[in-house]
Amino acid sequence: MKKRWWIMSLVLIVVMISFAGIQLKINHLKEDLTDYLVQQQNVEASNILSIDTKIGKLPTFPMYVTFKDEPDRTYTYTDRGAGQWTQIFPNEDVIQKGGQFKHWEGVSK
Repeated sequence: MKKRWWIMSLVLIVVMISFAGIQLKINHLKEDLTDYLVQQQNVEASNILSIDTKIGKLPTFPMYVTFKDEPDRTYTYTDRGAGQWTQIFPNEDVIQKGGQFKHWEGVSK
């Protein structure tokens, strides 16, 4: 009975540490993306309405950004695991089909 209790306790501790590690990673990514948007893309911090994420397969942590001046649009970013942020949505195909996005980072802005 004691052995079973120890195993269950160990599993619980591992799960809690994993969850905390994921939360720390997400918080770090949100801060890093905010810095990128403010410093490199010249977006005012007050114009960022929200930054959310969902754990996925590829990218592992896609970041969904909504801006106050476009609350009905969501932009997707990834750091590709290398700390270099890339906007993956909207992409060039969406823009070519007539999509209007104020914060699109494409080459033909």
